[in-house]
Amino acid sequence: FPSHDTYFGSGVGISSGNTYTDLYVSTGNAAVLESILLVNDNGISDTKADVVYTDGSDNIVGFYAYKFIVPADATVELLEAPKYLPLNYKIKVLANQPDRLEAVISGRKL
Repeated sequence: FPSHDTYFGSGVGISSGNTYTDLYVSTGNAAVLESILLVNDNGISDTKADVVYTDGSDNIVGFYAYKFIVPADATVELLEAPKYLPLNYKIKVLANQPDRLEAVISGRKL
């Protein structure tokens, strides 16, 4: 990769059910997403998740996952190939139950 790229990684616990939580905001530069992981840390119950990307005004532009079932004690990878994310776009995550889902993202700013 060119030397001017800046790599990033972050994660968030989804503490509210049926409410979108920001996972990543592409500020300063556009980005290439390399990985989005969903982790269900509840040892008993599955959870459903939506992962969306929005424009700068929080309008949903598309989905990476829609009502995706993450089994109990499972980790799933959503991206099979890198995805471009324009400047000021956001990645948001929603779970149908609170305190079961963790989301982790990594990539590079362009």
